[in-house]
This record gives sequence, structure tokens and C-alpha cells, in this order.
Amino acid sequence: MLNPDTRTLLRDALRPPAGFDVESVIATTFSLDLTALLLAPVSFARLNGFIGDARAATPVDDVDPLALLKAIRSYAERTTVFCQSGRISVPKSYHRLHTYLEGSVVEVNSPGGGVFHPKVWVLRMTGPDAAVRYRLLVLSRNLTFDTSWDTCLSLDGELDQQRQRAFAQNHPLADFVAALPGLAVKEVSPALSKRVARVAEELRRVHFELPDDFDELEFAPIGVGDFTGMPFSDSRASKRLVISPFVRDGALRDLPGEKGTLVSRTEELDQLAPETIALFEQVFVLNEAAEQLGDDELASTPSSEWSPPPSGLHAKVFLFDDGWNAQLWSGSANATIAAFAQNVEFLVRLQGKKAKVGVDALLAPGNGAHALLELLEPYRGTGRASAALTEEQKLEAELHRLRLQIARRAWVASASQRPDGGFTVALRPDTSLGLPPHWKALVRPVTLPPGHFTALGADSSASFDCSFEALTAFFCVRLERESVSDEFVVTATLEGAPDNRVAQVLESILSNPSQLLRFIRLLLADDGFETLRALEAGDGAGSSGASSQQRREQPLLESMLRALAEEPERLDALERLMTDLGQLRDGLKKLPPGFLAAWEPIRAARARLGRKP
Repeated sequence: MLNPDTRTLLRDALRPPAGFDVESVIATTFSLDLTALLLAPVSFARLNGFIGDARAATPVDDVDPLALLKAIRSYAERTTVFCQSGRISVPKSYHRLHTYLEGSVVEVNSPGGGVFHPKVWVLRMTGPDAAVRYRLLVLSRNLTFDTSWDTCLSLDGELDQQRQRAFAQNHPLADFVAALPGLAVKEVSPALSKRVARVAEELRRVHFELPDDFDELEFAPIGVGDFTGMPFSDSRASKRLVISPFVRDGALRDLPGEKGTLVSRTEELDQLAPETIALFEQVFVLNEAAEQLGDDELASTPSSEWSPPPSGLHAKVFLFDDGWNAQLWSGSANATIAAFAQNVEFLVRLQGKKAKVGVDALLAPGNGAHALLELLEPYRGTGRASAALTEEQKLEAELHRLRLQIARRAWVASASQRPDGGFTVALRPDTSLGLPPHWKALVRPVTLPPGHFTALGADSSASFDCSFEALTAFFCVRLERESVSDEFVVTATLEGAPDNRVAQVLESILSNPSQLLRFIRLLLADDGFETLRALEAGDGAGSSGASSQQRREQPLLESMLRALAEEPERLDALERLMTDLGQLRDGLKKLPPGFLAAWEPIRAARARLGRKP
């Protein structure tokens, strides 16, 4: 448990088990990197070998574009990420595939006045014999490329489709998922509401398998419905361990138990009162070697409670020895008052025997295993005597409030086509921002470079001239005051854009018949070998004539027939592709000769078979 040698990459945790496909994804995060979300479908599709760099922060251009396109087209419509409004980071570069994500991101707010902070993934997976399995990931990690130390709890369970009554322990989890659409800045679509409601209802009848050494499970959504306050306030702890990147005096004083161990970050501990630090027998920070595992550029980035550290400690763990047992709480909540009184958070409690999963077992497990203590070193400071905020901290707090104020608005982007073929886009919020004096807000579509920032007018609106390719629902907002500035992304409702906008994005990627043929092969691939063959297939260089053409087309027909017989749902993606191509001028002419004649009876047969319930 929490062994430093046991590391999990998020993309591995998202990969479904053999024989299962991801049918629906609901995720929550505080901060969101759009490019990280762009790469998530690669995991859902069990696509291996597409990433040229093993680092977590793999540039999107290092991934095979057709494999990425296949994954995104397959999963974007069934993936929804609920994130804190105003916490979408500005992409370093805009990729045309970001267009597919515009319907996958829902900005939300905390009803308690704090922030929406949970990091949860719910994967609904379908397998043989109509089996339905769920995977629940409860993380301390946001959906970003940060290199920080985090925790990840992965729980798998099968939906009991014959069970009428719910598992009582699952009600808090299901209630949390069901509440998500109601937290949105803008009203969500009926289709999304229906999908979320189905997942929430099914979660009540999922029997989750417990990790080794644990015998009890409890879900604790904080800030949603009746779930408020510290869920472990009544614990009778004899020893405690608290790991939190952000700590506050009041929350640490409210924790159950006496003494114990505190692990945090030096700059946070320096802000605590000495008497708060004295509440713990041992106080640690990550040692220098562990801190330097991340990228040097990231490590030097300043952070605050509102801007998570891009490297170093980011895990949140509350562990209490209680008699013979130990209670481990892990998830998104920091040891701060805001986490338990204002924010939306999500924690999970796991119970096991103290000898195996208690405080001493975690810090120094013995048996030759590496100890968490090996990553730590004692905190050398003494805290502070005064809690007075610096001027910079006051400005940062005001910047945070303004960011939330702007992001809570429902933004609309209205596009109108000009005679020259370009577009004029008018961006406006539902209500005026009312910025305080000395602050300035500038905006631009994320598809345009920073030189295209435009200041919001007195009515909080702005307009832009752009090409068809630059139309987007994502807009970058920049807040400025003196030497302080910040940038973030808001999502707008895009009105007036051509109906075939997404189809034209597809056309720009599949720019020639060879690429289109390769993409069709990827859509029809039903195993890793076929996928690899499709990726390795070139444009036919070195071969010519009718025989070569016939050799390329024959496996395509066989793949369509095999999909019809064995897994007709795989043909639905191909049907969407045909629809998109039909919206484009000469789009269908890029298909191989005779393809449409072969496809039409297969499409008709697929329609007669009907869709999965």
C-alpha cells in the first residue's frame, strides 16, 4: 500500500481489461489540460505503441494522428469531464483535434462557494455475454501533465443486472454522480442528463472488489447534498498520519487523534502557527531527490491552494489507527477548512488491519519493501508567529475571486460569415462582468495566437475576425493588474457555425485517399495485430496496378463482413464517417473504387440488426 515502488500511470489505469470496451466515461477534475484529455481516448481504446516519448507529458504531435483520430471519434461523444469553471489551462498549441472535445467538457461550480475539487473517473465497460463492469478511479491527481506525487485508488466491480435493491454503501457515490449536471454553469443536454442518470442508477448495484488487505469500503462526497464536514471527525484514533500538499491551522486542529505524523510542503508548513506544528510528533517534507523527479521547468512554477503544484507532493491521505484496525481516507481533500466547508470533494475510506495497513506499516513496512519514509526528510522550520497576508498574496486571492466570477458566466460566441468567406465572432457573457478598478480582461479564441488578444468592452463583449478553421468554442481569458496576470480557458456556446464544421476538420486530417483508406482499416481493426497492420500500412508505394488495388481492398471487405457477423457495433463508427464524408464536397470520391457498392448492403444489414440497448 502506497509503496514508492508501485507506480501507476493514469493512462494505464484507464485501460479496460481484456475483452471489455469502454462504453461511457464520466470524469471530474479541478484543473484540466485539453491536450491531456485529447490523449485519454488512447487509453480507452487499448492502443499501444503510439507514443514516441514515454514521459507523461507526451506532445500530441508525437502520437500517430490517425490512431488518435480513431480513438477520439470513438470516445469523445461518450466521454464527459466535469471541471471547475475557469480552471481549463490554455493549450501551448492548438491542435485541430481539439474541436472534437467541445462537447466533452462541462464547467461546474461548488454550491458551497468554494471550488469543485474532486478527481474521480467512472468507466462503464461492456464485455462478453452482455456483461457490464465498472471501474472507479479516485485520485488526488487532476487531468493535467503535472509530474507531482499523487495517489490513485482503482476499484473494479460488476453490475448485478438481476439485483433489484442497491448496495447501501454505494448510495453516496451514485448520489455524487447524479448531482453533477446540476452543478453546471450552463444547462446540459438532455442526452447527457440521461446518460449520467443511467450510470448513477447502475452504480448502486455494482459490487466493487476491495484491494488486498482491506475489508471495508465507504464513499464520502463532500459538499454535495447532505454530505458535509469532515467524514472522519468522530474517529477514535490512537495514531494518525496526514499527507496534504496544502494545510491550514484550523483544519489540522480539528483532526481526530493526538500527535502522529504530518507530511506537507515546506512553503505550506512555514505558514502554520508553531502550536499547530507542535500537534504532531513528526513533521516531514519530500526529500530533495523526490522533488527533482519532475521537470525542472515545472518544479520552478509557483503554486498556491488555487494553483496546484506541477511537481512535488500532491497526494492527500488521512490515516488513523483505530484499535486493531486502520482507517485510510484518500482522494481530493486537502487538510484545509475550505476542503470540508466550502468545496466539492471526494474521499474513499478503506478499512484494514492496523498491522498491515496502519501508520507504521505505511511509513516503514519492512520485509525488504521500500518505505515511504525513504522519500521524506524532517521539516527544519518552526512555522510562523503571524498570519498576516503579504500584498502579493492579497492580489492572488483577488485574482482567484475574479477568475471564478468570470468563469461562472455562461458565455455565447455568435459566428457570422463574411462575403470573403471568413467569419466574425462576437463573444459575450450572459451578464456583465463588472470588473473592479485597475483590472483588465482580454480574450481570444484559443485557435488564434496571443497577438490576437482583444480587451473586453464596457458591455464585457469582444469580436474577432477569423477563418473557418479558427472557429472554436474554447476562448482564452487573460486577467491583468500591474505585474500580476493569469490566463485560463472558458467554454462558450458556439452559434452560427456551419453544420459541417467537424466534418471539415476530418477532411483536413484525411487529406488524401491513402490516409482515408488507412483510417477505415483502423476503424475496422478488431485486435492489436490488425491495428498494427493498419498503422504500418503505407500509401502503397512500390506497388501498382489493379492487382495491388485488389489486394488492398479485399481485406477491407473481409473486415466489414467479420464486424457485421461478430461485432456489428464496430460498423457504427464507419457509418458516422460515411455521413461526415457525405457533407463534404467530393468527400465520398476519396473512397476506394467499389467501396460504396460493397458498403451499402452491409450498412442496411447493420440497420436491420438494430442498436445495442
